[in-house]
Amino acid sequence: MYSSVLVPSLLTAALLLTACDGDDVTRTASDTGTGSSAPSTAEPTTPTAEPTEPAEGAVEQASGDGPPAGRTPEPTTPGATAPGTSLPGTAAPDTAAPEPPGEHAPQDVPPGTGRPAGYPTEVVSTHGARLWGVYLAAGSPGDAGESHAVGEAESFLIGQGFAGSGIGSVSCDQGAAEQLGVAPDDHRVAVYFATVEQAQQFVDVYEREPLGTALVTTYCLD
Repeated sequence: MYSSVLVPSLLTAALLLTACDGDDVTRTASDTGTGSSAPSTAEPTTPTAEPTEPAEGAVEQASGDGPPAGRTPEPTTPGATAPGTSLPGTAAPDTAAPEPPGEHAPQDVPPGTGRPAGYPTEVVSTHGARLWGVYLAAGSPGDAGESHAVGEAESFLIGQGFAGSGIGSVSCDQGAAEQLGVAPDDHRVAVYFATVEQAQQFVDVYEREPLGTALVTTYCLD
């Protein structure tokens, strides 16, 4: 009788203990969820970039010493040299120094180059004009040597820039034969001036000794 009563009592006590243990477990889990806090999430921080010094090449480009940014330097042709320079191992071309002006200039004005400075202005003779004539040469037309001298005197006079009288007879200049002491039939070469002063000025600067000066009346020109 005692055994049948005791067994149900033990079963009831075991069930009660089991129920209590479940409540404790449930309470513990609830307490744990309520009392614990969610882990805090750290806000990301944005790194602050420190200023950096510009590169040396960038400074040179900004100042204009280097090539512009973004451009590639043009390639150079091998062996090319700058204008005005010579290649290594080659001699520079010889350049002769200019001679000082006038060092080798002729002292005498050659024929046909114009009238030298210091000469007076000649007068072109006309028929019946009264002029002062400077006679450069006179000679017989039948004498080859004298004729050559007259022709050479005319060429030299023209080379000095004067027209002169041309080769003609002394008799065409009235008064010349008497004043010069030559034959009226001789040929002559002369240059004429308006005054005796101009005639003498010509004699002073002319490079050759003239035959003489005479005041004449020119004819044979009509």
